[in-house]
Amino acid sequence: MIKTALTALRLGRTILAHPLTQVGLAAAPLLFTEPVKQRAREATLKAAFHAGQMSRSVVDRVTRR
Repeated sequence: MIKTALTALRLGRTILAHPLTQVGLAAAPLLFTEPVKQRAREATLKAAFHAGQMSRSVVDRVTRR
């Protein structure tokens, strides 16, 4: 278990040291403007709503038997 944790830490450190990761982290505040955040909220709520609809239809089919 300790070996797995150390491997995960080393992998994370390697990913953070990559230049593209650093560029992405530096650009993140510029990319997440209020309209982008609003669209992300709407997409999340829409996906949650549709997931609820699908789960209700599956439960209805299973409990109908």
